[in-house]
Amino acid sequence: MTLPNLILGGFLGTIVMSIMIVYGYMMQLMPPSWSMISDGLGGMMNEMMGMPKMSAWGVHFMIGTLIHPLVYDYLWVGILKITLGSYLNEIVYAMIFAIMMIAMLGMMKAPREWWVKMSIGILMAHIVYALILAYFDVANFI
Repeated sequence: MTLPNLILGGFLGTIVMSIMIVYGYMMQLMPPSWSMISDGLGGMMNEMMGMPKMSAWGVHFMIGTLIHPLVYDYLWVGILKITLGSYLNEIVYAMIFAIMMIAMLGMMKAPREWWVKMSIGILMAHIVYALILAYFDVANFI
């Protein structure tokens, strides 16, 4: 496991996850008039800190590219020494992130009638992200 591989995998996984968010509208996993990133996370950031709603995309990429791989590498694997095999290890860790995101749907003012569909989309996107990150973790490109 090398940190540059995890960061590269996190960046590419975040790109794929972002594409899935956009296509989530087309798959009807999100309400057509509500954007999880700009209206949900961006709305929270706007209310709490006065930041522009679109800055949420930057936070999304920062979490996916840097924070998630670093916490995974140093805390999950390094300190807690949780080793379930690279793919299963990353999927379990990403599911914890997904569950936290699902728990925040109410805080992000997502329409309640869409919570189940959005939860499915969140789980799907995090599984794909985890598989990409685990692939880069195992492949040792760098």
